[in-house]
Amino acid sequence: MDFLINSQVDPAEVTTAIRHTVEMRLARYTPGDHLDLADLWGIGKVKEWAEGLVKDIQLAKTGRMPWSECDDRKILIGQYGVGKRTLVGAIAHTAGIRLVEFSASRWAAAEDGINHGVARLYADFQEALTAAPAIFFIHDMDVFADMPWTPLLPYFLECLEGIGSQDQLLIIAGALTADNVRFELRHQGRLEECLLVPSPNAQALSKMYAVMLRNIPHTLTPVELNRLGRLSLGLGEHEVGLIVRRAERKARKENQRPLTCEDITSLLIQERYGTRAESGHWPMTEEELRNTAYHEAGHTILQLMRTRNASLDFASVIPREDGKLGFIVPSVDETRHSLTRQDLIETIRVWLAGRAAEEVLAGKEAVTSGCSNDLYHATRCLQFLLTGSGLESLLMLNRDFEHDQGLCDRAEEILRQEYTHVLATLRKHRKLLDQVAQLLIDRQEVSGEELMDLYRKYQTNHPGPVNP
Repeated sequence: MDFLINSQVDPAEVTTAIRHTVEMRLARYTPGDHLDLADLWGIGKVKEWAEGLVKDIQLAKTGRMPWSECDDRKILIGQYGVGKRTLVGAIAHTAGIRLVEFSASRWAAAEDGINHGVARLYADFQEALTAAPAIFFIHDMDVFADMPWTPLLPYFLECLEGIGSQDQLLIIAGALTADNVRFELRHQGRLEECLLVPSPNAQALSKMYAVMLRNIPHTLTPVELNRLGRLSLGLGEHEVGLIVRRAERKARKENQRPLTCEDITSLLIQERYGTRAESGHWPMTEEELRNTAYHEAGHTILQLMRTRNASLDFASVIPREDGKLGFIVPSVDETRHSLTRQDLIETIRVWLAGRAAEEVLAGKEAVTSGCSNDLYHATRCLQFLLTGSGLESLLMLNRDFEHDQGLCDRAEEILRQEYTHVLATLRKHRKLLDQVAQLLIDRQEVSGEELMDLYRKYQTNHPGPVNP
């Protein structure tokens, strides 16, 4: 208030300015822009806890249950971006109470002592208490394991234990891993339990896109949303939100047109596989484009011939700034958690198929050094098969090829055998290889659905077994 009185605000407007400042401050605590719990998918058992907590809060708000019996005092464990804050915001929004959030990292002790850190800690707790009934969400709870936060731990515990039922303040914290949460925090009456917030699966990511696009003009179909979910595996809610906002801005700048699947896909591919190289930075001759297209077509065909998980999400022959000339994105089967020997052999075949396709196209002498990375991955996969999987040998010593000539010879024998097999397969299906390569040449980037449709049409027109 002193600041407003001494500022350039007209004295007659000071009251209005103070009211506006208070309203803005209160708006920080109102989770009106957060999602409902019903909008959250793929977070496992932690959602059951959240739904139970919402019921507890609703009972406490009406006086049918003490606030102290609410099932709070939890530490949500998960990497940055998995949606810990989104989950807590959804709890507050669904339950209809305020949300106050701070990071424990801001309480770090200064070089001249811990007084400033303690003052910030006390102030943040006081602000949360003033906003009650509310949830106080504290980020980065694992910082107390390290200096300069460790000396602040007793003061934090003092504040935590000082909150009573009459305060109507629920405490939820967040941390990256349970290993870094100090044991003092886990005592009864403090932060008693760690709950894992898993990384979102493809279905959860697809639903996430659908929710984020609800109020944005777009043309995306359910099939396209599912494709985006698969392409986004490994990303979190934060990254997905950034991609959607960037795509929306792009569409808005282009005559306010509806957002399309291509807008999001191009940003996703850029995020996951690197930025497209400027045409002058990585120029491709017609011959190199053709060779790259056949290389990726080889990978595509052997991926689609797999016994299990024979699917694909994307293929590109547009160079990236990191020097990558092309790549494919195989689909991930999230229902499978182990591999058979056949799975590993077929993975090796997919890696070998780029080199084999180049040989089918122009002969053995025309194969390029771009195959070296594929051969590296094929070798590592074979090393796991021979020495670490238990599928080839009962001896579980993860030996290096370089120090075991017999193992090295065995690996080379298998690689040559599988390469011969892949070469014969692509020669047998040369027409399919030409069709896939030409589609990549014409389009540069092709969705997995289009490539799988092309493969299915080929199967229809060529009776008999196509799979190798």
